[in-house]
Amino acid sequence: MISFARIEVGSGGLPVCPRCGEAATVRTRSTANVLVDLRRAVAQWDTGPGPNVCLCGADAFLHPELPLS
Repeated sequence: MISFARIEVGSGGLPVCPRCGEAATVRTRSTANVLVDLRRAVAQWDTGPGPNVCLCGADAFLHPELPLS
């Protein structure tokens, strides 16, 4: 089984059913904090293929700076 380190990008902005409600406003973490978590995950990776990360909590491409980093 391939393992992934979860990296929280922020919250909100994910697709929702139009009948269930509106999407929550996107709130992103600072790029610096996300990169610290990514670097830590890479440094601590010690098993199997990888390092593998899952950018969670919000769509990473909605982050105003992260796609450029």
